[in-house]
Amino acid sequence: MNALNNLLLTGMASLMTLSWGGLFNKQQTEPTFQPTEPTIQQTIEQPTVRHKINCNVTSLEDVKVIEKQAVSVGQTLCDRTEQRSSLENKKQQLELSLQQKPTVSIAAEQLTLPPADFSVYEAAIIAARAELNRLESLPIVETFHYDTTMAQIMEPQRFNQQQKQQQQIADARYQLAEAISDLNQAKMERQEQEFKWLSQQQQRQQQLLIEQQKSEQQWQYQKAMILNNIQDVEEKLEELTAVKSPYSGSVRRVKVVSQSERNINIEISLIAK
Repeated sequence: MNALNNLLLTGMASLMTLSWGGLFNKQQTEPTFQPTEPTIQQTIEQPTVRHKINCNVTSLEDVKVIEKQAVSVGQTLCDRTEQRSSLENKKQQLELSLQQKPTVSIAAEQLTLPPADFSVYEAAIIAARAELNRLESLPIVETFHYDTTMAQIMEPQRFNQQQKQQQQIADARYQLAEAISDLNQAKMERQEQEFKWLSQQQQRQQQLLIEQQKSEQQWQYQKAMILNNIQDVEEKLEELTAVKSPYSGSVRRVKVVSQSERNINIEISLIAK
């Protein structure tokens, strides 16, 4: 029994030796192949970044983008267009009012004096002098008696003619003197009128100077107020800066966060690429 077991063990050892030997010879004669792993190209996508941008507007029309809209760097997201336009119009009106400086003047009728006209008086003098010259050119009626009483008794007709002629000449001289006096009186009245007019002119000029100074003071005050208002408007315009997109991407959401009086707080969600 022991002999049989030894024989089996000896046979199995021989078979194993032959198998390993054959395998070793086969590995030496057959070519070897190295397995290759497949190459996989991986593309790493940059993750998208979401930004939230807040801006204050006075109306929804001031929001210049809508949801799912593509935006680029520097594109305006919000701008107070209505308020900006109102402030710019107000500034233009204020600047225009600076060019409308009030002026003080006197009416034209107060600055003129009618020209002097003495033609009527001069015509009266000419007529009176002509009548006097006519009467003085007539033959002088004389009486033969130097004594008026005797002449009146002895030559009543001639005496009456003489008296009439002398009376006519005296009346003509009186008319001439009266016409000259009227002319002189008219000239004096004219001088008084001119003096009064000059005095009124001086008063008006003084009044005008006072009114101009008063108007200039009021204008300087108004000008300072206008310039101050223009400065306030310019400061408000500087505060109305447009909100621009800092990145390129797309608008994911436009949300009204809060609202008070005319101010609306808008939140814009921006997906940057």
